[in-house]
Amino acid sequence: MSRNVQHGSFHPDDLVVVKETGREVVLASGGPVMLLETIEGESGLCSWCGDVTVERHVFPLACLRYLSRIGPEHFPELRA
Repeated sequence: MSRNVQHGSFHPDDLVVVKETGREVVLASGGPVMLLETIEGESGLCSWCGDVTVERHVFPLACLRYLSRIGPEHFPELRA
């Protein structure tokens, strides 16, 4: 089951530019919580659990952010 963060459901100050791999990230516009696997140049390979399979895609780093507060107490849609 994927976790999603909806656009506008977080404060812009909670988004931090991604600089290292191994972090859970989200697109600046919202979407599934993804794992940043690798960084090559200005792009990052991300993976996330889709409905049936693990999905992977390369995104520009400028579009990726990690949430400094990514807990269910801040984002109701992440509650199990």
